[in-house]
Amino acid sequence: MNLSLSLETLNRHAFASTLSALNYAKTEQYIQPPTHASKLTLDQDTSSDNRIPRMDTKKVRAAVARVPIDDLIDWATRQIADSPEIPTDLPRGVQPQDLRPDKVGVSKRQFDRIQNLIRTETGFRFFRDEWDYEDHPYGEEPDYTEIENEFRLLAELGYVTELLNLGGELMELGTEQFQETDPSEETFDQFRSCMTIVVDAMRTSELPPVDRMIAYWGLMLNDQYDILAEAEAPINGTKLSQQDWLSVAEEFTNRLKSMPVKSEENSLSSDYDRHRVMQRAIDALKAGDAFDEAIELMESELPHCHNYVELVDLLIETRDIEKAKRWVIDGRLATKNTFRGIAHQLAEKMREIAILEENLPQASAITASFFFRQPSVSSFLAVKDSCQTSGEWKKVRDVLLVFLETGFFSPTASDWPLPKTGLGRDEPIQRKYHPDYRLLIDIALEEKRLNDALKWYQQAPRDLVDELKIASALKDFQPDIALDIWRTKIDDLIATVNVKAYLRAMPLLGEMKELMRKEGRSTEFQQYVNRLRVQHKNKPRLMREIDLVESGH
Repeated sequence: MNLSLSLETLNRHAFASTLSALNYAKTEQYIQPPTHASKLTLDQDTSSDNRIPRMDTKKVRAAVARVPIDDLIDWATRQIADSPEIPTDLPRGVQPQDLRPDKVGVSKRQFDRIQNLIRTETGFRFFRDEWDYEDHPYGEEPDYTEIENEFRLLAELGYVTELLNLGGELMELGTEQFQETDPSEETFDQFRSCMTIVVDAMRTSELPPVDRMIAYWGLMLNDQYDILAEAEAPINGTKLSQQDWLSVAEEFTNRLKSMPVKSEENSLSSDYDRHRVMQRAIDALKAGDAFDEAIELMESELPHCHNYVELVDLLIETRDIEKAKRWVIDGRLATKNTFRGIAHQLAEKMREIAILEENLPQASAITASFFFRQPSVSSFLAVKDSCQTSGEWKKVRDVLLVFLETGFFSPTASDWPLPKTGLGRDEPIQRKYHPDYRLLIDIALEEKRLNDALKWYQQAPRDLVDELKIASALKDFQPDIALDIWRTKIDDLIATVNVKAYLRAMPLLGEMKELMRKEGRSTEFQQYVNRLRVQHKNKPRLMREIDLVESGH
């Protein structure tokens, strides 16, 4: 068959059809014309089964070769651009993604609509414990489902920049909403789903890893409810170079410098916000191996962020121990009256340094200073543990117990065996209230000194000790004292004429029953129960509870 195939006879036919024809002409097969393309204008009618006969490869190639190259390119461009689908059999070197149109950004109208949706939902205020005059919860709880759907669509279409902007606003406004309301767990889950979509979109986007890290940390700065606590940084395991981390550090350092100086009214909140930005900058500087710059930045922020503890930690990490010690002392002086928690943490850091330097007596002295400031059984035992290796525990222990009796301690006294703490001035301590009966009893019980515990109990005002604890500890050593404590407590509880008080009294009655049985005094116990029955016979609920104790239930 002699087919004369020219450019005119291929009018409006896809370039892919020509390529296919070149391929199929090498075979003895027939090809079906594409359903979406315009029909060929042929010199002959097609066969009745609507198929095109085999073409001659040489003639097709010769016809195409006669077309000037620029005309051929223009023609192929028109055919592919007008085709409803991108051809699958493109020439070598041409990829489908090379032909796709540039992505059109989200229109301002679409962006504004989603933004208004965010502002509407985050504007709801729901107070779970408050009720209106119709006995309904006061306020309306937000529903983030529609926002989640919009975010998911943006992510699927690859609009990461717009999604980041909207996600940042949602995080900021949603956090403010949570601070003022009582959202349900379902609301938290919806909110978390929205923000997870934002982070995941960054993870698969074409944004450079540095930009992703900056955007991710930017979201985290407003995340005060751990919404993204389990989300990994969206850098797909990419290891940022030192220069990359320094670029991240520069961004957050600039943010820090642009933050306004605190005022008296908002000092606490501004310190908190500033500290969070500073910490991101420090983390990036450390990752970029710029430790000197990190230390310099932390020192400059001390008046604003009071970040003495973090600074000392970094100095210990870089083995600048002497400078760390100086900042411990200076930091305690700056915070001891206003931020006592920071001052205490700095003392713990000095103890950590003493242990690193194997100066165990100094570490013990610091541990003892904690006891003198806040005496307790746990701090007493901490001093004991610290002094075990130095062999000074017996002398130290005697001073601690005398302090609980007299309320006075002097670090320069001749009977104090430990050195100075190194925390600055070690001044004498005078407590207003002493003896500390409760703690003297608790330590005596901890050390199994039951006679001393009994001595302090007999001297102490009853409202200053835990009598039930004494009874439980002394029941085998001094059963009469334990029985007297339980009997008095039971009588006091029953006298309140309250069912809850009856229920609290019955375990004590059971303790009495068991102890008196062991002591061979069951008859005496029965006499006490009979007295209760006679004295409180008009209290049927109490009678039922006593029956249960007597029957062993």
